[in-house]
Amino acid sequence: MLKGRHGVVLGVVCVLHLYGKGLNLNSYVHVLFAEGGLVKFGEWVFVSFLECGVLWRVWQYRLLTMVRRVLSGSLENKLLVNWLFSEYGDGFYVYVKCRVSKPCLFAGYVGR
Repeated sequence: MLKGRHGVVLGVVCVLHLYGKGLNLNSYVHVLFAEGGLVKFGEWVFVSFLECGVLWRVWQYRLLTMVRRVLSGSLENKLLVNWLFSEYGDGFYVYVKCRVSKPCLFAGYVGR
């Protein structure tokens, strides 16, 4: 996404949650982006904008490509991945919030 345009490799942390507040099954992933990234020779470049539409499609592509690689090559799995690509043509929904205002509270929530 940004590497191709700007040569920046973003800092990203992902945390998988498998349940909601009521301990019900509710799988989702928290993805935290640093406001910037590294370019050649370790130089930090500030980046404050991520285009949501692109983020949706990149997340879908990366996730489904990984799933395709990890799961067996059965016809059923291939059909599922292909269906997910076609059913969600705009990508997988990504809920984007502004900056984290209270990192301690957020860290407690994400780490539960």
